[in-house]
Amino acid sequence: MKCPRCTQEIKAGAQFCTNCGLRIAPPQPVQPQPVQPQMQRPVAPQPQMQQRPVQPQQRPMPQQPQMQQPVQQRPVAPQPQMQQRPMQPQQPKQKSKKGLIIVLLCVLAVLIGVMVWLLLKGNDDSEQKKSASSSKPEKEYESDEPDTPEKPDEPQEPSKPEDVPATSDVDTHTVMVYIVGSDLESNGGNATLDIQEMLAADYEEDINVVIQTGGSYYWQREEMDDGKVQRFEVKDGKLVELEALGKMSMLTVDALADFITYASENYPADKYTLFMWDHGGGTPICYGYDELFPYDQLYDVEIGYALEKAGVSFESIIFDACNMCTLEVAMAIKDYAKYMVAAESYTWDVGMSYDVWLNYLDDNRNASALESCELLVTEYMESIAKRDLIGSMSLINLSKIQNVYDAYEDYLVSVYNDLKNDGYAEYIKARSACGEYGGTESVDLITLATAYHTDMSTELMNAVVNAVYYTDSDFLYGHGLAAYSPYAIVEKYDIARSNMEDLGYTSEVLECYDAFVSINMAYTGQDFVDDYAGAWFDSDIAYSYVEADTEAGEYYLETTEKDGYYAICLSEDDWNIVSTVEAGVIVVLDDENGLLLGQDYYYVYDEEGDIAIGLPDYWVRVNGTIASYVCTDIYEDVNTGEWSQSGLIYARCNGQEAMLIVYYDEDYPQGTLVGYMPYDFVTEEYGQVQQLRDDDVIELISPIMNTNTGEIAYENVTGESILASDIELTYESIVYEGYEVIAYYVVYDIYGNTYTTDDFYF
Repeated sequence: MKCPRCTQEIKAGAQFCTNCGLRIAPPQPVQPQPVQPQMQRPVAPQPQMQQRPVQPQQRPMPQQPQMQQPVQQRPVAPQPQMQQRPMQPQQPKQKSKKGLIIVLLCVLAVLIGVMVWLLLKGNDDSEQKKSASSSKPEKEYESDEPDTPEKPDEPQEPSKPEDVPATSDVDTHTVMVYIVGSDLESNGGNATLDIQEMLAADYEEDINVVIQTGGSYYWQREEMDDGKVQRFEVKDGKLVELEALGKMSMLTVDALADFITYASENYPADKYTLFMWDHGGGTPICYGYDELFPYDQLYDVEIGYALEKAGVSFESIIFDACNMCTLEVAMAIKDYAKYMVAAESYTWDVGMSYDVWLNYLDDNRNASALESCELLVTEYMESIAKRDLIGSMSLINLSKIQNVYDAYEDYLVSVYNDLKNDGYAEYIKARSACGEYGGTESVDLITLATAYHTDMSTELMNAVVNAVYYTDSDFLYGHGLAAYSPYAIVEKYDIARSNMEDLGYTSEVLECYDAFVSINMAYTGQDFVDDYAGAWFDSDIAYSYVEADTEAGEYYLETTEKDGYYAICLSEDDWNIVSTVEAGVIVVLDDENGLLLGQDYYYVYDEEGDIAIGLPDYWVRVNGTIASYVCTDIYEDVNTGEWSQSGLIYARCNGQEAMLIVYYDEDYPQGTLVGYMPYDFVTEEYGQVQQLRDDDVIELISPIMNTNTGEIAYENVTGESILASDIELTYESIVYEGYEVIAYYVVYDIYGNTYTTDDFYF
């Protein structure tokens, strides 16, 4: 079979071409090898799989539910009344090796949970690949509820607030940069790199750049005192210290307000711009991480309080921090600035192009805030594209953000009405298929309104497009503006709700959130309700779906023997609640040990539409060596068929246990290395995501599990190491000949139930 686009030979049943990324027809039926009763022979320590011509693995079928990352850290929530049963009759789990799958599932749950952390702590230093795509408003949505909306006409300059023409030949401009250095500076010197860009810029004296630094144990520049807060002016390519404030938290309302007041009083100007630099996460993750005061954070509404206290009107507020392009952040600052620049996704260590932007201000003295902010977006996206990273950045017209909130309120009222009429299953199914930004609980508003369509979807999409003046996103589900939408970590809802109350969110909005989270918590279990529910918990709607004390559980998943293979047979009702299908693979080394090859969101159908139990034909390799890989997220656009996938590879980096982070999509079917995350395999402690340097030394690690005790050893079985600059990822076929291999399948439903098959031996 040949690819119709590039004519490369591909295997029948492949879902995409690894050469050009073209999506191919659905996979053909497969015939897995007959199941063997037990492990029979020892094999070599490291499987040296034979290579065949590169072909893609069979991917989830588009007509089936979206494959989304399973709920992290705990079950998701409620099962509707008609689904008070597992997908197959419950019976005790029957495993070929007692404890084998339970232990492996625990390990995989921890690894998958790691990805939630990536933006809870900020993943500013990771690396990913994808070509950028940008969008501007173009066309008004029709009112006939389109499935794939087009953008409306490009909005005019906002009428409130306006860009007022200068009364003098040249406007003065004070740029305030609030840098909470955190571990980003201590570990990587990222703040120093951006400060160096400011020093390299060439501009006249009527542009003032005032910086406050702090929040970091160690600074790479000698002008900064470790563990202290200081203020500087950038003058003639040098840092001039203005004030030494000693040890104090950077993440309080007073600290931010005092800096803004100081800068505006000492450097009065016609225009003001504020940069906020650090980790980020939106609601409920907050802004900032101060190493000296690790429990301090600035909630979205508190940023607004600081701006109100300072009393300065800004041309723009720019977040050089992850995940701050949300409705909640925009609502908090809308009365104090004309525009906001921020990312729905993570941001990278390259940060904003401060030198290019400052030079632009100098060369274009009375340029509008729109023009200079758009430059920030385009320069950032071009910078990360040059480094083969993926990301997003948006320019938001804050004068339009109230319209977005009003439309979102109407949309949530319609969702709430559906929840009161047995609509929970349909809503959570749609919500789970919207993609995610690293566990922040934020969802792109246009993606949500499209995935779960109500009579108010078109109004919401139009409002968003009018507020998003310019956006550039590599993510299929990124359209410029996100909003808090509780789904996987609802234990933080109480904090998020308090933040939204302080922002002035109406009871209609909060009631919808309350209802959804209450149903979710009720099904998770009474202990969870007792631990995390507040006075807002709606017992009436929660227990109209499930009985009190009901909780999600783990079930044995039956399989059916067919002609030479086994299959998982799910009814249409079962498929309607499936969230994820995982395949786990273990290579048998001897009578007691197995190499955990890993887990992928993999399955293929037989002619009757059942899942055929079999082994994946393709797996991740690093420089030709099979890697132990765990898939953590997969997204597929229901309209275009485009997809993306993320995963982790066991490794050591410079002798430190770690996980390499890998990203795949249509443009990168062989995968691209994003970065790495320090991770202790035994204690399960992890560190900040790091960018790989060319001279980093990488060792591939293989988890070896004792199938009798469940204990796992982490070994470099090849004894070799690779320089990061020499790493080559491929996604190649595997020949299992000569090795006994265990495969098992796990199905997750949208209510948090887990269904696991027996182990099958090949």
